[in-house]
Amino acid sequence: MTHSWRFRKTSVIGLVVVAVALACLALCRREPRYNGKPLSYWLDQLTFDAPFDPPVPEPQLALQTMGTKALPHLLRRLTAKNSRIKEALREFDETHGKMNLGLKRAEPEVEKAIMGYMALGEIAAPAVRDLVALVNKRNETASDAAISVLPFLGSEGIRATMRLISSTTNSFAKSVLIFNLAAPVFHSPTNSERHKNFQQRYRHQIEPMVQDLVQELTCFLNDDDQRVASTAVRTLGRLRVRPELIIPALTNLTADERLPLKVRIGSITAAGNFGKEANNVAPFLRTYAENTNSGIRAAVSNALSRINGGGPIIRIEEK
Repeated sequence: MTHSWRFRKTSVIGLVVVAVALACLALCRREPRYNGKPLSYWLDQLTFDAPFDPPVPEPQLALQTMGTKALPHLLRRLTAKNSRIKEALREFDETHGKMNLGLKRAEPEVEKAIMGYMALGEIAAPAVRDLVALVNKRNETASDAAISVLPFLGSEGIRATMRLISSTTNSFAKSVLIFNLAAPVFHSPTNSERHKNFQQRYRHQIEPMVQDLVQELTCFLNDDDQRVASTAVRTLGRLRVRPELIIPALTNLTADERLPLKVRIGSITAAGNFGKEANNVAPFLRTYAENTNSGIRAAVSNALSRINGGGPIIRIEEK
């Protein structure tokens, strides 16, 4: 009797596993395909590289050829959250190792979705509304992923990020949004020339919106959490656009002794990031070279070094 019950139980589990496997295969068939292989295959091959500039790696080319057909599938992966039954089946599959269902944990699926959106770039602009909707939802992983993806989707994604910055009341979320505006100029490329072209295109897209970010600085300075203003000045320095607008704003912040040291030091560092374009403020920065605060002195030394085209970088301690 016991043997019979165990046999029936194993049979039921086996049938469920087979049914899930068939369902997974059916879903895979509905995915858009390139060169006979489904989207999931190409997502597994993706690594971040500057989109569009030739030669385009085949996984990126596959995503771009699929175009907007890939978006519903990427959104499902971005919001992936393993149900209890799926988690149980995944553990069963890992334990028995015979069916090879490929039931992955949610996190890798989210990472692959992020890479997919980045590979699509501006082609994924129609997904901006869905991504913005995720930002304020309870799924923290999906919200963070959406924030990280938006700036890579061209002008539409950048504008959406700016709107979220203006409307979000949570200081931490606002800081993350501002920080991610500079994310497209951070990534280490496998082909530096392709990435330089990508950075140039991104800076051209964000340039018209930088004035709004500078104007928001006044509001950021009044924020209870000063990391918002600190993040904003560092982002402006990393973007390195509109020097005629940004550099005077940064020097004004540096001179305001009422502000937290983190904001003032960040402003000096950001001005230095402009290099030779900030040469006209070098005399102003030198007036802080003997400041009583070691963090300010180090920031000034680093900034002047960048403005002059090189030299040693001193570790900054914000006290």
